[in-house]
Amino acid sequence: MKVNILGANKTEIELGNRNAVLFSYDTPVVYYNSNQAVYFRTTTKHSRTTSKHINSYIPSEAVVKEATQEVINKLVERII
Repeated sequence: MKVNILGANKTEIELGNRNAVLFSYDTPVVYYNSNQAVYFRTTTKHSRTTSKHINSYIPSEAVVKEATQEVINKLVERII
């Protein structure tokens, strides 16, 4: 596991299996699954800054699926 500070209140945690989680402030908002090459982004509306964090993190050509905040929280709890 590796922690990468990407900016003010924007942190990525790289997991050993090449998966990653983006945190905006203290909330996990994006989960990247490398096996499926899919980014799961939260459907919860957060602050404008958090939306910017999400949009700048996910590559424009990426496959993106939406997941509820509860699902992302459970993924993170199960992994970390």
